[in-house]
Amino acid sequence: MGSGRCRNICLKWTKKRPKLMPFLTHSYCRLCGVWEEKKKLTDVRCKCCRNILAIKPRLNENKRKYNAVMNTVEWKKLNVPVKKSPFGDHCDKMGVYK
Repeated sequence: MGSGRCRNICLKWTKKRPKLMPFLTHSYCRLCGVWEEKKKLTDVRCKCCRNILAIKPRLNENKRKYNAVMNTVEWKKLNVPVKKSPFGDHCDKMGVYK
């Protein structure tokens, strides 16, 4: 599915850019110019034009700030089930996600 064009459906839910660190809580459609909350997203594409949403900033300065915040988040140290042998029916074991 390629990039489409804005069908002006997004005019109903147009929101202003969030003030501080917008990419932490919102995703951005570069074609429509619409900010959508990440919690409410059901798809990685814009509902209006079907383009892939931007979830990270483009500019290097903003990328550094975003990555600094994301590296401090504790969700990187989650325990997830890891199979010892992915092809066998061995017992599951808790491991650290890296």
